[in-house]
Amino acid sequence: MLKGTGVVPPPPTVTVTFAGSGVGSVLSSSVPTQAQQIFCQGGSGTTCQQQFPIGTQVTLTPMVDVNSLFAWSGAGCSGAGDCVINSLSADTAVTATFNYVQPARINSTYYDSLQEAYADANEGAVIEARAFTFTGPLELNSPIDVTLKGGYDLNYTPGSTDYSVVTSKLAIKSGSVKVQRIVVR
Repeated sequence: MLKGTGVVPPPPTVTVTFAGSGVGSVLSSSVPTQAQQIFCQGGSGTTCQQQFPIGTQVTLTPMVDVNSLFAWSGAGCSGAGDCVINSLSADTAVTATFNYVQPARINSTYYDSLQEAYADANEGAVIEARAFTFTGPLELNSPIDVTLKGGYDLNYTPGSTDYSVVTSKLAIKSGSVKVQRIVVR
C-alpha cells in the first residue's frame, strides 16, 4: 500500500517480446510457484506478459525451432540458455530472438534450396548444406564443377555424424559434382 493513498500498486510484470526471422516458444517457471505462468509462441512481434509477486524468481526457458538460432537480450539475460530474473522488484522486459537459418549457402550467401544455390554457383563453388531434408528437385545442368558438402549444423560447423538428405531425383546433366555427407533417397 502506498502511504496515505490506500492504493496497493500492481505486482511487477515480466514482458517477453519476440524478434528475428525464426519462430519458437518461451515458458516460465517461478519460485515461489504460481498458477499463472508465461507460455508464449510465435515469431517476430509476438509479445506476452505476466504479473508476478515482488521478490519472485522467474526463469524463462526458450523452446527453439530446429531451423532457428536463439539469443536473449534485456534484464541481464544473454546467450541461448534460460533467462533467470532473481528477486523481481519492478516491471522487467526481455527480448527473445529466434533467427531462421537458411539450409544452404555458398560462402556468406544463403539459399532456401540446393537448386537455388546451384543456380548461383560459379566454377569451383562449394555449396554447404545444413543437416536438413531437401525436397525440391536438384538438377545440375551447367558446365561447371562444384562440391556439395552436407551435414552442417545451424552455425555451419561440419558435424561428424550428420548428413543432409535429398529426397528427390538428383540429375547431373552437365559439369560435375563432388559430394560429401549427402544422402539421396
